[in-house]
Amino acid sequence: MKKAYCDIPEGQIHYRFEGQGEPLLLLHAAVTSSNEYSRVIPLLSQHYRIIAMDFLGNGDSDPSPYQYQMVDYARIVISFMDSLGIKESNILGKNAGANVAAELAINWPERVNKLILSGVGYFPDASEGIVLRGHPDKNFTSQVDIKYDGSHLRGGKD
Repeated sequence: MKKAYCDIPEGQIHYRFEGQGEPLLLLHAAVTSSNEYSRVIPLLSQHYRIIAMDFLGNGDSDPSPYQYQMVDYARIVISFMDSLGIKESNILGKNAGANVAAELAINWPERVNKLILSGVGYFPDASEGIVLRGHPDKNFTSQVDIKYDGSHLRGGKD
């Protein structure tokens, strides 16, 4: 596994990478870093080009210049993908990283191929959670008819 840095308009991002082929971007939980994926990266890299970034303010990335909201973190990921020339990626997010991944899928669906969410939060109030870009009064969880069998999670691309 290799480590590198890339410069984006918001600062310098540290990331780990390994493997070749279709990209799989790993987004870590709050107050951790890409290091939380260090044991699974060698396994996943047998099938994907794994890229695990440290969010600004975490790990070895630059400090965040202000207190970010989820949409700010998503913009950071878009800038990061742009800097690496990634037009579309599979994205795996854990906890806060899952919220950011959901934000990406909702507001930049053309940049997300497949989405894997672990521990995404439910926020009934739009001011607390992930909002639709350009519609700050709408929360994504209030826009989904949640089904017991989980079939609501199969929307989008197959």
